[in-house]
Amino acid sequence: MRSRPTGSCRDFAARGSGAIFWPISLSIACGLRGVWKFLSKTVGTFDFTLREPKKNDLSVLATDKGPVLFPKLYRRFTSWSARKKAIVTKQTFQTFLAGGVSGKPDDCFETADFLTNGIHSAAHRTFDQFIQSGKTIEFEPGGLVFSEAPSKLIRPDGSDIPDF
Repeated sequence: MRSRPTGSCRDFAARGSGAIFWPISLSIACGLRGVWKFLSKTVGTFDFTLREPKKNDLSVLATDKGPVLFPKLYRRFTSWSARKKAIVTKQTFQTFLAGGVSGKPDDCFETADFLTNGIHSAAHRTFDQFIQSGKTIEFEPGGLVFSEAPSKLIRPDGSDIPDF
């Protein structure tokens, strides 16, 4: 059984000199400000009654106090929930995470390991390793660094935008 991953606010505060690399959201999360004070440590049941607010209607923000999921986890959870409801998949959420998008799991590193050892020596992990039984979230905001596929910007006419 693997140990609980590092990356809590307390762990990061103890590291001191690496603070310049921390995302701003981590400092907000550590102070439990903004939406981070509602950060959930479990994945619940998707609420299909939620609706996107109308354009420029910010009034919902005053009363929206539900649990918050890490953005990448939320995107994976909404995708799985819709597929499950439409009976497109019979996978559990944990299996869905392990399979990743288009059969490629989300690659990641623990932030402390990544900062200490660099991209070539840090232990390669997958996102599903930080969610147990499709329910329990075992990482903190800022505790993981994700490896994203190369991408580029494209103009409406299909040509590349070389830089901006």
